[in-house]
Amino acid sequence: MRNPVQINGSVGFCFSVTTSVNGEILTGNDDCCVRVWAGEDLIQEIWHPCTVWCVYPLPNGDIATAGSDGIVRVFTRDKNRQAADMVREYYKTETQKVLEEIANKQSGGRGIDVSKLKKIEDAQPGTKDGDIKMFSNDGKAFVYQWSGVSQTWVAVGEALGSAEGGGEIDGVTYDKVLPIEIEDPATGGLRKVEIGINNGDNPYVIAQEFAAKYGLPESHVHDIVQYINQNRGGASGTPMIDMSAGQETAPMQVDEGPRDAQTNQFPLLNITGFSFQKAPWDKIMDKIVDDFNKKVADDVKLSLKEIDTLETIVEILKKESRYHASTITKTQTSIFNKLLKWDTDYIFPVLDVARMVLCHPLGAEAFGSDSCRRLLEISMTKASENGAKLPVVLTGIRVLTNVFRHVKGAEFAVDALSTAAGVNSIAAPIKDLTTFPNKSVRNSLATACLNIANAIYHSNQQGTTTNDLLSLIGDSAIELASIAIENKEEETTRRCLAAVGCLLKIIPSGSISQLQGTLDNAEKFAEPSSSLKTCIDEVRIEVSKR
Repeated sequence: MRNPVQINGSVGFCFSVTTSVNGEILTGNDDCCVRVWAGEDLIQEIWHPCTVWCVYPLPNGDIATAGSDGIVRVFTRDKNRQAADMVREYYKTETQKVLEEIANKQSGGRGIDVSKLKKIEDAQPGTKDGDIKMFSNDGKAFVYQWSGVSQTWVAVGEALGSAEGGGEIDGVTYDKVLPIEIEDPATGGLRKVEIGINNGDNPYVIAQEFAAKYGLPESHVHDIVQYINQNRGGASGTPMIDMSAGQETAPMQVDEGPRDAQTNQFPLLNITGFSFQKAPWDKIMDKIVDDFNKKVADDVKLSLKEIDTLETIVEILKKESRYHASTITKTQTSIFNKLLKWDTDYIFPVLDVARMVLCHPLGAEAFGSDSCRRLLEISMTKASENGAKLPVVLTGIRVLTNVFRHVKGAEFAVDALSTAAGVNSIAAPIKDLTTFPNKSVRNSLATACLNIANAIYHSNQQGTTTNDLLSLIGDSAIELASIAIENKEEETTRRCLAAVGCLLKIIPSGSISQLQGTLDNAEKFAEPSSSLKTCIDEVRIEVSKR
C-alpha cells in the first residue's frame, strides 16, 4: 500500500491512518487527499482544498477529516445525508483548483518539450489509480491523472514550463516575474514586490489574485492587466501603484445584486464600502501594553484582566480566515469604554484595534449602535484636533471608513449621521482635514466620502439633516479631488468623483460647486482607458441627466 507518485517523482506523506467501520483503511495525506484502501487496492480518493491532517471514522459509516485550513469536513456514502448539489459542485470546483495548483507547481520551471510527449489519444492505461502523467493535447502539455474507477485519464490542468525572465516568488516558480512598486503609507516610501505569471495564464485572473494578495482596490486590476500584457515578451519600466493607502486597503465584500446598467464606478453594489484591513499587530500591542498603558492616567489604565481581554480580541482578529467561525462579544468590546478615554497622544493604537474590530462580521454588532456612534465621534474628534499627529489622524479616519465594512456597521453609521450632532462631530471633520498634507490621509478621506455617499444612496435617507450631510460630503470630495489632481493621485481622485457620482443620484448637480472644473482638470491627467477616466465619463453622464 503506497501513495501514488506525483508528477515531480515524490510520494505524498501520510499524516493519519485508521480503519472504517467496514474494515477499509483510511489515510490522510499532505498531498490534499484522503485515500480509501481495500487491502493493497486503492478504491477511492477524496480530494481536499488543503492538507489532510487527520481522518476519523464515524459509527454510521461516514468519515470526518481535519484539514490544515482549520475546517472539519464529513463525507458520506448515504444519499440521504449528502449535501445539496450546489454545495457539492462548489466543493468540487475548489478542490479542482488545488489539483491544478499542485500540478503547475510540480511541473513549473522545467522547460517542457511538448513534441516529446505522447498525445493523449495515444496514451496507455495507467498502472494504478492516482497515477499522474503529462501528455500532449492540441499541441500543449497537460497534466492528467488516471482514474481507476472510470478507467480514463482525467485532465488536471495545463503544465506550464519555464521561459526567459522566469523566477521564484515565495518558493513558487513562474515563467515570468515582473517587478511592481507599491506606495507604503506607513513610511511614505515605495515597497518593491513582484508578480508571477506563467505561460497560458489569464492576465485578468493573475491581476485579481495579485490585487487580493496585497489588498489593492479593484480599480487597479485593469492597470495591472495592461502591464502584464505589455511585458510578457520583455521587461519594461517598473510601474508604481499609487495606493495612497498602500497594501492596507481592500475592496468591500458585497452581495450580488442589480446595478445601474450605465455605470460601474458608482454606486457600489450595496450599503457596504471600502475598508482598510491590514494591521501591524505586534507594534500595536507593544504600544498599548508595554508603552502607553504605563503613561496614561491611573483611572484608565488597563488591568491584567483587561489586557487579557484585549489580547483575546487581537488573536481573533489575526485569524481572518476564521472570521466565519469566530465571535466578538459585547463584553469584550466594553473594554473600549476605558480605552477611548486615553489622551490624544496615546489613542492611535486603540483606534487601530477598533477599526479592525469593525472588519469582523460581528464587530459592529458587538459595539452596538450607541457605542458605535460614540466610537465614530471620538475617532473623528481626535483626528481633527489642532496639532494631531499623523497616526492619530489616519487611524481616526479609518475607523470611519471601516464602519462601512459590513451591513450592520454601515446601518449604524447612517443612523449616527442622520442627526445634526452626528453631522457636526463625524462628517464635518472630513472637510476640516482635506488640507492635511499627506496622501494617505487624502486617500482615507476620499474613501470615507465615497462610503458615506454610497450608504446614504442605498438607505434612501431624506430630510434637512441629510441634505446638510450630502452638501458637506460633496464640498469635501471636490476639495479633496482638486488637491489629489494637483498631486496626480489617481485613485484618490477616482474615489472622490465616485462619491460625487453617488451624490448626483440624490441631489441636483448645481448643489456641488466647481464640479465641471474639477472634471476637466481630472481628465487632463487621466489615462484614456483607466478607471479614473471611466469614472469621469460616468459622472458627466449623471450630470447630463439633470
